[in-house]
Amino acid sequence: MARADGFSDVSTGSHPALMKDELLVMVSDNPRVCAVQASTAMTFAEGITLVDRWASRHPGAVRSPAQRGPDGARVKAWSAPKANRHLLVTEQTNPRGQKVLNFILLPIPSSQ
Repeated sequence: MARADGFSDVSTGSHPALMKDELLVMVSDNPRVCAVQASTAMTFAEGITLVDRWASRHPGAVRSPAQRGPDGARVKAWSAPKANRHLLVTEQTNPRGQKVLNFILLPIPSSQ
């Protein structure tokens, strides 16, 4: 379906992805993760608005206190225990040196 909308197959390292203009979409099976790299035009404030809206649709969602990721990048994250999902937005630098937002949706790991 994405290919019919103009997305083409690309690789990011060893991971397959789909790309259209600046938008990059990746899905992995193990672990099950969906990542979307937004256009350079999207601001961090706009990214925060999107993840906040997602959280508002998930009763009981809990905001992560972290404001920086392990790499020092700005981040805002929510967990939705009833949906068994985390969603986060982080600001990264693309290969051209531009700031881009990455949205990552992943399952909450089961405790062992």
